[in-house]
Amino acid sequence: MKKITSLTPEQIARIPEWVEKWAAIGLSTEPADFDTAEQCVRNIYALTKLQQPQVVLRMGSPYGVVLGGAIARVMLQNIAGVRSQAWSQVRSQVRSQVWSQVESQVESQVESQVQSQLGNLWSHYRGGNLWAGWYAYISFFRDVCGLENDSLANFGHDELAAKSASWVWYAPEVAAISDRPSEMHRDEQGRLHSTNGAALKYRDGWAIHAVHGVRVPADVIDDRASITVARIEAESNAEIRRVMIDLYGPARYLSDSGATVVAECAADHYIIGLRTARLLRKEVPDDETIVIIDLLNSTPEPDGSVKRYQLRVDPSAYGGKAARDCLAAVASTWRMPDGSLAFKRPQDYQPVFES
Repeated sequence: MKKITSLTPEQIARIPEWVEKWAAIGLSTEPADFDTAEQCVRNIYALTKLQQPQVVLRMGSPYGVVLGGAIARVMLQNIAGVRSQAWSQVRSQVRSQVWSQVESQVESQVESQVQSQLGNLWSHYRGGNLWAGWYAYISFFRDVCGLENDSLANFGHDELAAKSASWVWYAPEVAAISDRPSEMHRDEQGRLHSTNGAALKYRDGWAIHAVHGVRVPADVIDDRASITVARIEAESNAEIRRVMIDLYGPARYLSDSGATVVAECAADHYIIGLRTARLLRKEVPDDETIVIIDLLNSTPEPDGSVKRYQLRVDPSAYGGKAARDCLAAVASTWRMPDGSLAFKRPQDYQPVFES
């Protein structure tokens, strides 16, 4: 076997190309090529000298793969005595029944149901295109660096399956292959993110709701009315609680939850926007304190009315003074492009024109 101890400049230059190629595979929302994936799976059974699965399921999601595979395996074990010529009929019935049962149980807990049937077989899966990083790593050494190894030909079956579909679950009687997702939404940092529906959705309806990478219950996104002060304050997970507060509206949350007014400005304050301003504070268990500055809009509306608006404040700004003083709070909301404070001291905030 050829030993590789370092990369050449030419090989290093190809890393971005490999990243782009395999990231596209991992993030693909194209329908799976089930025919190719199934042939790869059967080749893997043959290579490992295992009996071919009696049923290869083509499922709409990783959820369907694991739950559908478990159901199919139990059904096949229950009819183990059936005559061999009946297998074609069994295959057809198993597929249709698995589909209907998976659809009716999409809100149930996968792990508790599957583990009760499978024991340690729960973990007998390959991540397919969702494991793109692994396949990128091996294939780079093989195709770019010239790595030679007797096992690479066998690895090619697993690699092609990953290029063709998503999760594959392996068991003695059943294999199950998952389709790729139909939708994938991410934020600027590449994390699953959507505030207008599922961040990751599969063709069988199974979905993941997430905000900036934090997985949340579906109704937090799909039914905003379900987010209440009581629910927010009962949530033990700090990340989910923070998402719910952001969706509910930090200012509204402070108002509705009885936040403490820690400072107020007089109606004749020399800065128009700070006239009758209020600084509100809410302690949140196991999380950062929420501080909001409630301000007057310096410019009247066309009808002469004056609106108020709220800005969230970094409570640590100016050595914590932003959490106690209205002027420091509003000054802390002015930031440079790199995120640093625009004013060295709160008193340096002296607007000559307000709008």
